[in-house]
Formats: sequence, structure tokens, C-alpha cells
Amino acid sequence: MEQTSFDPKTRIASLDKDTLFLPGYPARQQVVWLASELVRFACYNRYWLNGEDPESEQAYVGCLREQAGVLPLLTDDDYYGEYFRSFVQGKIDAYDSPTGEAHTQSREAAGTPVPELRLSDELREFIDEVADARQLSPPSAVRIRTGNSSILADVYLGAETARETWELDQETRVFRVLGYLKEDEHLRNIQRATAGNLLGFYVFRTETIWLATEYWKTEIEDLNPEERETLVHEIIHALQDHHFDLAATYTELGDLDASRLDLDARLAFDAVVEGDATAHTARFVGQVRSIPTGGGRYSLATAGEGADVPASIWRESNFPYNAGADWARFVLANHGVETLNRYFVEPPPATAFILHPELASTDWKPERVSSVDFLPFRRSLIPLGLRPSTYGTLGEFYLLNYLLRDVPFSPDWLHDPQNQAAVEAAAGWSGGFYYLYEDFPYEEEKIENWVLVARIRFVSEEDAREFADVHRAITTRGADVVEDGGVTLATQGNGNVTALLDPIGREVIFAIGANAEVARAVIEPLVKG
Repeated sequence: MEQTSFDPKTRIASLDKDTLFLPGYPARQQVVWLASELVRFACYNRYWLNGEDPESEQAYVGCLREQAGVLPLLTDDDYYGEYFRSFVQGKIDAYDSPTGEAHTQSREAAGTPVPELRLSDELREFIDEVADARQLSPPSAVRIRTGNSSILADVYLGAETARETWELDQETRVFRVLGYLKEDEHLRNIQRATAGNLLGFYVFRTETIWLATEYWKTEIEDLNPEERETLVHEIIHALQDHHFDLAATYTELGDLDASRLDLDARLAFDAVVEGDATAHTARFVGQVRSIPTGGGRYSLATAGEGADVPASIWRESNFPYNAGADWARFVLANHGVETLNRYFVEPPPATAFILHPELASTDWKPERVSSVDFLPFRRSLIPLGLRPSTYGTLGEFYLLNYLLRDVPFSPDWLHDPQNQAAVEAAAGWSGGFYYLYEDFPYEEEKIENWVLVARIRFVSEEDAREFADVHRAITTRGADVVEDGGVTLATQGNGNVTALLDPIGREVIFAIGANAEVARAVIEPLVKG
């Protein structure tokens, strides 16, 4: 059952004989398999028609998921039906499984075991006490492995899955456009530079806590106060996973669409997870911050002095711990632990929910901004050879972080008086979407033409005007500004061009492009209208 080929010129997926015919299987089962394969081929064609690469890894896995979803509808045969489903699911699991813990496995294969805390009576009692404080029953078993900073860094970095690799690459590209990162900066390099500062993390795929210790320790009595506090934080993550299945929720957030990168919803859920753990853990020794993570690893790290981390990335990684903890304390104080628990099952829809904890007592949801709202932009870019590569929600936090840009990071950045104009400008957010369009076919090292267009909806026209004014002031400061028929084109020092329009009712629409031509072209339909 080889993967079929897809010819972009003809838009036809080819079925070879090994895919069509399964020697030794009854004819009825061969028909079932062919029908499921046709679902996958239709999926490939849809990617192409949407202007996306049908041969990309995300398309491959997305179409496999559609095939897996239709198989139960095609056959109720326990034996062959389960075989087909297992076959397809195995391909999906291979893509989603961690590449990591290879460092640990290679050490143990060489006869050098990585130690873990012995599950002694004292450790069981410690876990029970943490579980009682969190008001959850303890799991039957928790694996806690220890090691120095080098071991933890290797394991952490190695726990990245293929899906997370794609997300990290896409996130990097979006962050470069928004100004969070410079053109030569990549989130993966930042991870590598800061991974040595990890105090501990929890990998929910393997249900394992990793704890950094000065020496390899195997007894809880040997842990110093800082190590014990870190252990409390990670045990709470293990409790969350045991009771609410963090992996399932993260997978659901990531499976909306193979090309959708919904950073805002994921960060909101991270804030629930880390805010809960932080609020239920005694104050740590010194200031603690997170490092940028992929889904599947919940970590705690020292401040990482000396690490060259952009301020925007510090704010993003700090958000789940500080804003998340404030949100969790508010929910606990005003609604109780059962309400807090509910958000592990029904995650908040956006970071606005975390930034405004009073929304916890309401049925608030973001206003829907859909791909249909971007059709005029897409038509204007087709002649330039640009196709959508990724899209998602540009929520309140990411809008705020975009406005702050290079403003120096401080632990209390969200409440810093110097940042309040940006905070208030973003606070009227009601819904928002972005699309990133790039040269097609995609070859990252050859991409020269690209544009991101954002469509943001605010609660009122006054809120839209407030954001537009602050955004214009920040974007045009120090830029080469040209007024062109109702469009303001602001060329930054790096050559990127931001196209600004006046608000349209409650909406603010802007574009950031590689040059003035593409930035202007993407919003031309609105100017003509």
C-alpha cells in the first residue's frame, strides 16, 4: 500500500496497482479500501484548489486523518475493518510520535541508566499531599526522572514531533512578519539556547516528569527546596493530565486544519495549564519563566540570563505563568475549583478570555471572522503567484505583543504604565484572523515574495479607531511613509512594508508585505470598493 503520487500540473492523484488491489483480501474489502483511498485523493485535490501544497507533510497527514475518519463508515467488519484503521492510524502516529528521548534511550542502551526518583512511601505521601492541595485524586503511578541540565535539554529538545516541527517553522515565519523575530532568528535556535535553563518539565505523551538536579538523585529526601518546588509544579501537570487528558485537548486544538496555526487558542489553553500549576504551587525561589515550547511539554525554567531572547518571545512565554496565574486565582476565588476544572475540558476560546477573567462568568465567545472574509484579498494575489501557506486567529495577546514589538521585557510588562496605551488599544479586540500568503510552490530558502493580511474586529467603532491610531503611530515611527490613494505605506528599516487603512466600521484591516507592491495589492479591493 504505497503512498500515491499527486501531479500538480494535472491535479490528479494516481492510484498504483498496490494501492488498488490487495492480493489475498476479499473483493468486498478491496472495494472498502479503494473507497477510503478515494477520500484521501479528494483531500489532496482540495488542498491544491485552496492554493496549498498537496505534497506537504501537513497535507499528507491531514488527508490520512480524513481517510481514518471514513473507514468506520465503510466497513463494520471487525477483522479487516480494524486492520485498515490500524494501518492508517499507524501512519498518523508515526508522524505525531516524538523523535525524542533518543538521548535517554541511547544512554541506557549503552549501559548508563538515567536515574529516577524511587517511588518510596515518602514520595507517595508527597504526591498525595500535592494532589490533596489541588483537590484531585493522585494517579496510581508517576514516573519522575532526574538528570543534570544537559540531559534535560537533550530530552526536551528531542521530544519534538514532526507536527511540532512544522508548527515551529510556521510560527517562526509568522513571528518574523509580525516583527517578533528578525529574519535570521528561528524559534528552534532560541529553544536550543535556553533549554539548558530548564528546572523541570512534564511530557504527557510518556507521562514522565523530568527534574533538573545538581547531582543525580534517586530519593526525594535528597532534593533541595528549589527542586521540591519544581517537583510540585510538575506533579500538578501530571495530575491535570491524569484527570483531563492534556494530550487529547492539545491534539484537538491542533487538528482543526492541517494548515491552520491557531496560536491564540493554544496559548489560552497553556495559560489554563500553567496558571493552574503556578497558582497551586508555593512561590518559587527567585523569578521563574518559561521557555518557548511545542505542545506536549509543560516546562519551568530559570530566567536564562545571558540568553539572547527577543522581548516579544519573553512576553509570550511569560504569559501562561503570570497572566494565567492571575486568571486561575480569579476563577478559584470567584467560582471555585470545579469551574477551573471545566476549562481543561472546554478550553477558553481565546487569550482575551485570560486577559479579562471577568468573562469566566459569561458565555462570551469571539466574533467569527472566516476565510470567506479573505476572498477579495486572495483574488488580488493570484496574479502575483502567491498562495496561502498558513492562517489562524490573531487574538488579543498577539495583537498586543505586535504593538509592543521591541519594547524591553519586564516581568510585570502587562501592568507597566509605559505599555498601557498598547494594552488598552488591544483590549477592544472581539475577533480576528490572519492569512500568510507566500510564493508557490513553497521552497523556504527561495521565498522572496510574501504578505500577511489581518482582519481584526473590535467591540465598537471607537475601539477600532483607538487601535488604528496607536497602530499607525507605532508603524510609521522612523519609517519611510507614503500616502497613496487612501492607503498609507510604511517601509521599515528591514524593507518590509505595512499597508494601513482607516477603520471600516468596527474592523481594522492591515497588511505586512515583502515590498510595497504586494502590500498594496492585497488590500486594493477595499480601496477600489
